[in-house]
Amino acid sequence: MPFDSTLPVNGSPVVAAELRSQFNALKDLIDAPAAQIVALQNQMSALPTQFPARVDNLDPLQQMTSDPPTQAEVPVIANTVDAIITGLQGP
Repeated sequence: MPFDSTLPVNGSPVVAAELRSQFNALKDLIDAPAAQIVALQNQMSALPTQFPARVDNLDPLQQMTSDPPTQAEVPVIANTVDAIITGLQGP
């Protein structure tokens, strides 16, 4: 039975079954959000595995390149891009 805020009616005799039903309905209302919170916490704990790793340890590329880049400049750029890709792929 869902919670009914009109029960018990003022002046009515105390009926244990009616009060028990009301208390159980209130408990269900209290417990429902707790179960949702646990479900959300479980979803949140899975988030770090769904997103790529951070690449905070990479410094910005401080290299000036010529136009077109020289053979010596290209490997530095390629290595930096490779490090970013590896970092984003995560563990």
